[in-house]
Amino acid sequence: MHRVLIVDDDKDIRASMEAMLAAEFLVSAASGKDEALSVLRGKNKPDIILLDVKMRSDQEGFEFAAEIDKDPQLKKIPIIIVSSIEALSCSYAAAEIAREMREKYGYSNLDVLVLRAVTGEVVIDFKSDKSNASVCIQVAGFHSKPVQPKKLIQEIKAILG
Repeated sequence: MHRVLIVDDDKDIRASMEAMLAAEFLVSAASGKDEALSVLRGKNKPDIILLDVKMRSDQEGFEFAAEIDKDPQLKKIPIIIVSSIEALSCSYAAAEIAREMREKYGYSNLDVLVLRAVTGEVVIDFKSDKSNASVCIQVAGFHSKPVQPKKLIQEIKAILG
């Protein structure tokens, strides 16, 4: 059975997602980045991570995903962002224009861009609160809260094969 790690600071959301996934997967949960890193350094590494964005900070989930992306061992674990953040979904060409609008003219409603390729690739492009620069990270998927259980389970299974 595949292992799923849910990372969300809201205990009710963690509990509901655990209940939703428990029949299909071995589920563990973490309340934030530090707890999730402990799980990832343990014996029972997850096969996939479901990651909230806004936890202790508005970008903790993005920061965590970027940290994982830099680690060759952890980078292999797919991440699905599961969040209530407002994000603009667009093509790569539109993202270039949106990024320029965000950086040159301060359009704050373009702080998070979700880029979806027809191949299924998903890239999150966000303006970092720490460095004030654009950061791009590839993830396995993006779901808005409230989660549609059947759709999420179907995507997890497709990603894990």
